[in-house]
Amino acid sequence: MVESLSSDDSLVVNVRDSTPSAYEAAIADKVSLKITDGLLDGTISGDEEKTAFYTELSSNKAVVTQITNTVIRKIKDLLLAG
Repeated sequence: MVESLSSDDSLVVNVRDSTPSAYEAAIADKVSLKITDGLLDGTISGDEEKTAFYTELSSNKAVVTQITNTVIRKIKDLLLAG
């Protein structure tokens, strides 16, 4: 999830060109969408483990915040390296 989101061009532009509150909100939204997508995919495919994982993840705000912050740090590192 972190790798995928940190390579999302729109998020990279957001981190580069926006205020912290704007890019934090954009990344938090994308993390939530990834969790929802994983939950739906697990439900549709009948993968109970995947469904349980994303259900648990969606209810754990601390982990969602940690993922969001990790994506932000990774994007910032990529921008500094580039």
